[in-house]
Amino acid sequence: MDYNQSLRATEDEQMLLNIVRLRYRDRMYFLEADTVTTQFSYSASIQPGINWIPGLGSNESLNNRLAIEERPTVTYRPLRGKDFVERILTPVNAETLILLSNSGWPISRILRTCLERINNLENNYQTDQQDFTVDTKSHQTFIDVVYALRELELANLVAGAKDPVSKQIVLQFKKKAHKHPAFMRLAKILSFDPSLTVLPLVNAIETENKDVLTIQARSFDSIMFFLSQSVEVPDSDLQERRVPLRNDEQGTVFDEARVTKDLFRIHSSIEKPDKANVAVFYRNNWFYIDDSDSASKSTFSLLTQIFALQSGSVQQAAPILTIPLGN
Repeated sequence: MDYNQSLRATEDEQMLLNIVRLRYRDRMYFLEADTVTTQFSYSASIQPGINWIPGLGSNESLNNRLAIEERPTVTYRPLRGKDFVERILTPVNAETLILLSNSGWPISRILRTCLERINNLENNYQTDQQDFTVDTKSHQTFIDVVYALRELELANLVAGAKDPVSKQIVLQFKKKAHKHPAFMRLAKILSFDPSLTVLPLVNAIETENKDVLTIQARSFDSIMFFLSQSVEVPDSDLQERRVPLRNDEQGTVFDEARVTKDLFRIHSSIEKPDKANVAVFYRNNWFYIDDSDSASKSTFSLLTQIFALQSGSVQQAAPILTIPLGN
């Protein structure tokens, strides 16, 4: 259990550290536990003794000592090379989105994390390149779409699947969904036929067919970059402009954490936090996920699964734990 907890904790800390690095535009770096070995040593001794107490006589004793020492060694290897880089730069495919959805992850969390765009709706706050001002309208409509899908999911009126004929990944709606307010909102926002029961997911920039959802999926690298906007940057680092700054429509500094509101949040503190689910020390500050923040903990767990799915095929071997028990 100690090995299990320690390896999980170090993997979580590494993931969080890389997210914080990206907020500062520092580069990511991953290590993976390759092997775990341990050695045990045993020693035993017996020592007789006689204690003399004046007036009471002697008191004989026999002291024994048993010591067991464990010396674990963990070998890490860097994740690098062409194969690994290509995997984390490859966009998440539609089949992976449906796999995650059918395994129990809320569709709203999956789409907010993994998609850059649905049709012409951006899952990020766009910036006018001329005056570096943030536009928030498109993003809010994207949020409305994913939570309408979540309403239908909770009502068991929509599910993802692969069409047996076309082999396309689709969203299937039950007939009862047509009367649901969330479905009506979807049809209006996305301008598709409100009588349809199947909506294909097409990974494309645009299409002439209105009765499909065109999506632009993120790679694991871009997912990390997106979630890095949630980092609460200390005031001193903001003042020294150690992170990129943008302005909102009113011309004031834009709070980048609004991008991941109710999805993911990383706090910062000078002192080590008492109630952190995972925490790392970086640039003279502590960065952490609050243990009471269920939404952020869930998104973080989803992120680790996406990482395993996107980079898993390049792993050469799982860590091996060898514990010699002796005679």
